[in-house]
Amino acid sequence: MISKDTNTELEHYTVLAGGTVGELTDRFSCKPGKAVMAIKVWSYSLDEAGEMAKSISNQIGFKVQGKVEIYKTDPKEEAGGNPHGYDIYVHASSLRI
Repeated sequence: MISKDTNTELEHYTVLAGGTVGELTDRFSCKPGKAVMAIKVWSYSLDEAGEMAKSISNQIGFKVQGKVEIYKTDPKEEAGGNPHGYDIYVHASSLRI
């Protein structure tokens, strides 16, 4: 576990979102259809974490269409000074989030 960088105003969150997979970028693999995306983010606020997850999901071919859950969590990577997302996971699922 990485300790929170005390020299930054960034907070660490994990975002879970329900949605639909279309054509994912090459870095990701998941069959098209209903799915769940998880992403870890460093952001300035809970609201920004949600907006970042939606923006990044659009860039990789996942459309957020369900509930978005955001949790304050311990980081696996250092903050690095700027808001960013990492450790993105997309999984086919018939579960509703």
